[in-house]
Amino acid sequence: MTVNRRSSLTRTVVGTLAVGMMAAVGAVATAPTAQAQTAPSGQIAKLAPSVSKTFTLPKGVTTFTAGSGAVSTTLVRDAKQAQLNITCTLHVFNPYVWADKAHGSASVNCTSPMTQIRVIAGVYQDGALTTNTEYSYGSSWASSVAWRWYIPALYQSGAVSTLWFPTGHTPPTANLPFIRSAAIWL
Repeated sequence: MTVNRRSSLTRTVVGTLAVGMMAAVGAVATAPTAQAQTAPSGQIAKLAPSVSKTFTLPKGVTTFTAGSGAVSTTLVRDAKQAQLNITCTLHVFNPYVWADKAHGSASVNCTSPMTQIRVIAGVYQDGALTTNTEYSYGSSWASSVAWRWYIPALYQSGAVSTLWFPTGHTPPTANLPFIRSAAIWL
């Protein structure tokens, strides 16, 4: 029986990254297998949006439920807050090499300032996960970059985010669930 090493590594990368990232926010997740992409050894990957997840609170809605898989939340807003249309998008970028380091980066953009935004970005490389957490206060934007010393290997980025809404929302927080980039040989 012949084992496809790259396919096995991709499944391992995705599973470990998903579990590691969700554990960082106190949840457990199982992620589907990503498709691997290859690049010649030493080639630097371009920073490009790999995947995004959007959370939208439509204007005029006082009760809103959103979720992904087994994770969901119901948000209740007062009449004044219901006049706001709030959209927040979590972007995860393909891993890239810069200054002898492999980076995994993510950002969150919202259409209205949040009380607080937390972004946990991660980069996974051959059995090792590195995460970085960044916070933004009173802003509509936040980003985070995790890095590892570069060696030629299979890399993947991933992220989760927590939003703290302005006064008048119940509950006051919501999670943007874990998403990941493609697995890329750098």
